[in-house]
Amino acid sequence: MPAVTQRIPNYLGGVSKQSDEKLLNNQVRECINGYPDPTYGLVKRSGTGFLTTLDTEAALEDSKWFFYQRDAEEAYFGAIKNKTIRVWNAFTFTEATVTLTGTDDLDADKGDFDVLSVQDTTIITNKTTVVQAEATPSYTINKQGTVRLLQALFGSTYTVTINGQDASITTPQGSSGTIATAEDILDGLKVEIDNLNISSLVVTKLNTTLELKCNNPITLSSRGGPNNDLLVSFLEEVNTVADLPLESVNDRLVKVINSDQTVEDEYYTKFVAEDGTRGKGYWEETRSPAVSEGLDNSTMPHELKSTGVNTFTFGPIDWTKRLTGDIKSNPNPSFVGKTIAKVFFYNTRLGVLSGDNVILSQTGEFYNFFNVSALTQVDSDPVDVSVQSIKPAQLFSCIPVTQGLALFSRGQQFMLYADNGILTPGTTIIRTISYYEMDVDIEPVDVGTNITFVSKSPITTQAYGMVTRGQDDNPIVVELSKVVSEYLPSSLEDMISSPQNSFIALFSSKSNEVFFYRTYNNGEKDLMQSWFKWQLPGTVQSMDISVSYTHLRAHETVLDL
Repeated sequence: MPAVTQRIPNYLGGVSKQSDEKLLNNQVRECINGYPDPTYGLVKRSGTGFLTTLDTEAALEDSKWFFYQRDAEEAYFGAIKNKTIRVWNAFTFTEATVTLTGTDDLDADKGDFDVLSVQDTTIITNKTTVVQAEATPSYTINKQGTVRLLQALFGSTYTVTINGQDASITTPQGSSGTIATAEDILDGLKVEIDNLNISSLVVTKLNTTLELKCNNPITLSSRGGPNNDLLVSFLEEVNTVADLPLESVNDRLVKVINSDQTVEDEYYTKFVAEDGTRGKGYWEETRSPAVSEGLDNSTMPHELKSTGVNTFTFGPIDWTKRLTGDIKSNPNPSFVGKTIAKVFFYNTRLGVLSGDNVILSQTGEFYNFFNVSALTQVDSDPVDVSVQSIKPAQLFSCIPVTQGLALFSRGQQFMLYADNGILTPGTTIIRTISYYEMDVDIEPVDVGTNITFVSKSPITTQAYGMVTRGQDDNPIVVELSKVVSEYLPSSLEDMISSPQNSFIALFSSKSNEVFFYRTYNNGEKDLMQSWFKWQLPGTVQSMDISVSYTHLRAHETVLDL
């Protein structure tokens, strides 16, 4: 037989499990510890080096690992296990000092934590914790009252009725040297009210009003003048803001009901005295005294905060309280009573995924999920929207893209956006873009120009690449693992990406193998699409990509590539 020769230009095609008829001449059946490079061809991967022993295998196995880089000269990696956070310097491998409070929020398995790092703060979410609002305070109404004198007249009777008892004075008939002043009338009424001897009632006289305060609820009415309309009073409600006096005592609380409007126009006001006690000041919108102040910090995501080199504190975040309105006019965010699946930053807002809802904080106020005012909605107010689907859609991850925010649930994908590009409570839209089954335990990753996500069967893992398009177009989705069918085991637990190097890596904490998919695009098309795997000295507990180096944590060792 004649000799047969064939030139193979390179081995950049990576692994393929297709039949020989479909196998490309630059593809191989297996590629272990190689690294396909469009310049140098298929080369041996960089070596690993033993750097340090962090602790015993038993102490660190099944930890939730995370990487945190402040700048080019300061980076850390941490592990959460057994209600404890341990942090090591990524350059010196010195274990940092972590002061812990609120350790109950760390009571979960490694797959139940979501970690988000921004600047010097890492927000850690326990996905099993049900968020709660603070307890509703006990409040007894009608323990305060105001009597307003609208006009002082000669020869008129002014009466205040408290708990059915009358306190009255009559001004003298006008004559030379005799006058009827507001001070005369209010002084006289104060004396008469004090003489009623109502238990714990305290009367404070101001220029045109009497302020009443009692430890028990009271009833209050008043009348005065020829038509009985020159002396008015109220307890804790007025019809309009015009009924509020110009002077009052500090922290006097009144509900403005706007009786000719709708219930949404009701709001609460509090008097702020210039001297902090009483007299002149102004009324500002405030919170109902009978509504929860806000979120229970102990049930919300906590923060790991850097307070210096190799020094951290961990504890509850001081989430902003509800400052205005009540449960109707300024309701709790929809994640109250539910668990939080993920926390993220997007469009100058802190975002939360909870159930089928996306909740975004106030613009620029990352820890505030309540409206500024109960009277009107402003563009900077929080956004709280839900996906519309006929299937259960429990959102578990999201990735910002050019068109908006891509949202992911187990069997459906969505896009959150605004037509004008500015997210506000009135302009934010969520629509369905595709229906693909996803593994909710492995979050999708951004590979620069596309998104990669995985799906699992009982015996294998499939990887998919998604390219989002215009807001009115469905994304392009391609199965990246088609040529390596059954190559990726179903035991894979995590995935990372490196947009700079155009690859993804999948691994499991129970295996020493890392599966890679790398591409090279010349600006027009992909010239290289390669699957390969690395075998490492120990099981891979965690893997991170950081600019120019990679950290692998394998049992007791840290490997630097």
